[in-house]
Amino acid sequence: MRTRALVAIALLAAAAAGTVDAEDDRQIYAGDVVDLESLKAFVENARAHLASITTGTEFANMRDAFRTEGEWKSGSLFLMVLAQDGTVLLHGEDPTAEGKNLIAIEDDRGKRVVQELLAAAERGGNFVDYHWDDPLSSDDAGARASYTVGYTSG
Repeated sequence: MRTRALVAIALLAAAAAGTVDAEDDRQIYAGDVVDLESLKAFVENARAHLASITTGTEFANMRDAFRTEGEWKSGSLFLMVLAQDGTVLLHGEDPTAEGKNLIAIEDDRGKRVVQELLAAAERGGNFVDYHWDDPLSSDDAGARASYTVGYTSG
């Protein structure tokens, strides 16, 4: 068994666009994320789905689904799976990041993002905000919201 961190990353503007009814007990997918509460519910749903995987084929299918627009990826919202040492095991936006250790990565303002994500997962899950400048944008589009939880895989 290995403990890993599951992270959902979204543009802050995308994650604050509306609200989701707290009484809504349906499963939340990427396209349903409209606020921080639904971002958290989305990550919890993804964690439950990952925990249900028992074969390599199922994991390969999930990896492909994480990278494809649909249930697990929508626009700027995507999922990542990190090993405890900061190695990217699965990246829904950039497959070339997989296998790389990003533990020392800092955001545009000096925050050690991956370290904070892993620490939040270890504490049982939490939000981590950071800033990643978009050179094509003149506004504060670099603000990001993420939610991370730990999960144990076989």
